[in-house]
Amino acid sequence: MLELRNLLFVIISFFLFIACNFSDKPATSAQIKEVKKEFEEKEKTVIVHQPEDLEASIRNENTPIDTLQLLTNLIHKNFPDHELSYHLPLTEDINNDQQFDLVALTSRVCTDQDDSTTDDSYCHTVIIFLNEGDGQFKLAATNNYLVECSDCGGAGVGNPHQGIKFKKGILSFESLYGACDKTNQFINFNYDEVGKKWWLHSIETSDYSCRDTGEGETTASYRIKTKKDFGSVRFMDFRH
Repeated sequence: MLELRNLLFVIISFFLFIACNFSDKPATSAQIKEVKKEFEEKEKTVIVHQPEDLEASIRNENTPIDTLQLLTNLIHKNFPDHELSYHLPLTEDINNDQQFDLVALTSRVCTDQDDSTTDDSYCHTVIIFLNEGDGQFKLAATNNYLVECSDCGGAGVGNPHQGIKFKKGILSFESLYGACDKTNQFINFNYDEVGKKWWLHSIETSDYSCRDTGEGETTASYRIKTKKDFGSVRFMDFRH
């Protein structure tokens, strides 16, 4: 169901993206209605993450169960103070070499360099392991700021992280923030096969407010930023 909702949202975002012509121009009333409808549907089933059995989650997603043990070993070897998050890891060929790679989210104790909202927050790191064949994986990239802290989504959501997706060469990280006033964001990266690095491709943001404007209407908007807005940003250097 989550994948279907994300697909619908991507479709809506695509048409809004075309309509807005790569700018922050206001959406039309018809476009706003579509975004509002999508947010209302998402609100009914928003992922409010709670600790759960990751092994059961992976099994439900038809991911090989040994992926859990593989990732756990890789993370403990490279990052002994991190734990594999209970969010599902991504197992896809993200560098076009015909072998599945691993993109995982870990949880760790926040430091003075991290932005956290409470003393009880824990922080996240996104880690990419590339498959080198024969069961060997290489640590390729990390980012401590791409996915915000465990309660940075606000009172309505808590943990903002909603998932990692890979489609048509784009590696996407979805976040959701707020309660009545919500922000849904996709941070997208693409892979440079020559330079062997991931670069920030685009940032898509949709805002929705359930507050009545006084005319029986609520408000929604969509905007997208691309390289012309933020320049060249490597995966490892991205910060909110």
